Order: sequence, then C-alpha cells, then structure tokens
Amino acid sequence: MKLIAQLEQGGRLYVCGDGSRMAPGVEEENRQAYANIRQVSPNEARNWLYGLQTEGRYAKDVWAGIYGVEAQPEFAVM
Repeated sequence: MKLIAQLEQGGRLYVCGDGSRMAPGVEEENRQAYANIRQVSPNEARNWLYGLQTEGRYAKDVWAGIYGVEAQPEFAVM
C-alpha cells in the first residue's frame, strides 16, 4: 500500500532484472495492488500503470535470461 501511495504522490519505480519472469510478475502485482486499494477495474489499473510509464515514473531495465549449457542439458556437447 505504501508503494502505491508513494507513486500517487509523484514517486518513481524502476524495475531491473529478468524480463521474462520477474518483471512481468512485478508489473502484475503492482496492477493488482492498485486495483485492490483503489477498487478499480483491471483495465483502469493497467491505464494507471501505463500513465506512470508515459510520465517517465515507471521504467524497466530488463533482459532476457540466458542460461549456461549446464542449465540446458539438451545443448550439452557429448
């Protein structure tokens, strides 16, 4: 709840990390939190988050996960 209040008061949120797993989860949690706290529809929460992005107050520095051969045995050289 404090995060939503801080964002509504002009705060900024920067998300850095795994763009394939972590970042979408963070985004969904923020949308759900806003929808629950402000009792708005999921679409209104999505628009709220989009508004933060267009204002430059929500930014992501994310990357796709690249795993080593040991994490993907199908690529291992025999």
